[in-house]
Amino acid sequence: GWELVVVYTLTSVGSIGGGYLSTYLIKKGMPLYKARKITMLIIACTVLPIITARYAESIWVAVLLISIAAAAHQAWSANILTSAADMFPKNSVSSVIGIGSMAGSVGGIFFPMFIGSVLDHYKLLGNITAGYNLIFLICGFAYLTAWIIMHFLTPRMEPVEFKNTSATTDKNMQDLISEVKAGNQISATKLESILIAMQQNKDRKSTRLNSSHVK
Repeated sequence: GWELVVVYTLTSVGSIGGGYLSTYLIKKGMPLYKARKITMLIIACTVLPIITARYAESIWVAVLLISIAAAAHQAWSANILTSAADMFPKNSVSSVIGIGSMAGSVGGIFFPMFIGSVLDHYKLLGNITAGYNLIFLICGFAYLTAWIIMHFLTPRMEPVEFKNTSATTDKNMQDLISEVKAGNQISATKLESILIAMQQNKDRKSTRLNSSHVK
């Protein structure tokens, strides 16, 4: 019905608007990490009204609250995925996002079980309304909790560097030159691994350079 139309329309708006807001702040001269953090804090706070959805007496009030939360979720996704690209080398972004997606999928498996347990517990107590109140409370504060954790783990969202990679690559390159001078045959596998490591170093330097320009 029209309820779903409203939910998915606002979800699309949130998906686009979340990316636009952080980009707008960056273009205004705000440091990259601050623009992302402020945008995601606003988004996290936008989810909070979902806590009151349980008390809605009109279906359209409930639809509006759920739509706002769904839009905020899409806006959050747009920024959290971009944050991974901001912080990690290009060759690692897909792995980082893949690990995060896997964690989200695991949460998607266990959270319905948790909801079922909570509702069953409160149903036995004869107060299932309290169970729903607890679930909406958890959902409302989930993004704000995630933002706080992220803020303390990465205060300035500085690019991640893998230690000693450059030194290892330089040593491998020196060994390669020595072997070529000695007339030894170089295996394709070894040559490929060195070239990959060189590209990784290049990507990391590019990430650091872009980050410093934005700041």
